[in-house]
Amino acid sequence: VLWILPPRLETYFLWHAGASCLHAGVLATMLWRGLGGGAWQGPQLAALRGILRFSGGVWAVSLLGAVLLQADKLILGRLLPLATLGQYMLAAMFALVIARASSPIFSSFFPRLSALVARGNRAELWEVYHFGVQAVAVIVLPIAFTVALFAHEILLIWTRDAALAGEAAVILRLLSLGVGCSGLLVLPYALLFAHGGTRLAFFCNLAAVALLVPGLVVIADGYGAVGAAALWLAVNAALAASFPLLCHHKLAGSLMLGGWLRDLLPPALAALLTAGLLRWAASASGPGWQAAAIVACAALSIGAAVLAAAHLRGWLLLRLRGGLA
Repeated sequence: VLWILPPRLETYFLWHAGASCLHAGVLATMLWRGLGGGAWQGPQLAALRGILRFSGGVWAVSLLGAVLLQADKLILGRLLPLATLGQYMLAAMFALVIARASSPIFSSFFPRLSALVARGNRAELWEVYHFGVQAVAVIVLPIAFTVALFAHEILLIWTRDAALAGEAAVILRLLSLGVGCSGLLVLPYALLFAHGGTRLAFFCNLAAVALLVPGLVVIADGYGAVGAAALWLAVNAALAASFPLLCHHKLAGSLMLGGWLRDLLPPALAALLTAGLLRWAASASGPGWQAAAIVACAALSIGAAVLAAAHLRGWLLLRLRGGLA
């Protein structure tokens, strides 16, 4: 678009706005047809009253989640020198790509969990939940480990600036691990929302924001961008370690720590070990193999994580046997 039309910021943002409106229109049309269509009856405000409180809670949780995800950039923009801020923003751009891997998982599992809650099928509910937790682990964590271990190479390939890549690599390592921790919250959020609850997620996110915002102001002054990234990782790691267990206790009356660790640790350790071995092997290869090493690391780490995840491994074996039969 910028090649055809005048290359101005207005052109860029107007194109994005138009594309977003078109996307929303197409989705609305497909949803309406999927629901059976029919004549348009106008707004049904009475139908909204029953879900108004839940919708408001989801909105508040989403707002705090956005603050948690973006507050560091806004605060550091006033505290860091422009060059250092540029390094942080570059690293954040790559780290946030990891977050895109978890969004489709939420969209896939939330309707299923909601249907099972509505039917009162608790046994299948928890089975689907554990399956979803492992799905997040085998997709998000291998990518996060790959980005963390190959941070310098990724930045060097993108910028072709060895000095910039070296300075921003540590920031990218910390931020990518933080995004990986944040991705682990996807299924607990879906489970809580499926039960119609938002209060726990709201207060957990509020506590995380209350720690992050003043902490960034204090730490960035003395430790710069690396300190800010380390704090962001610590807050997300604390949230990932506490919110799922609190969610389990609220909905099942038990922390379910053993089941949570069995879902996460085997694929996480398999992915980390595989990525670490490939990082060691890639260090002996020439610069021309960097891109191939990164792709291979992500693919093989995901494969190792799948093999280590009991629910996913069993599901894949059933699918393969069914396909071969």
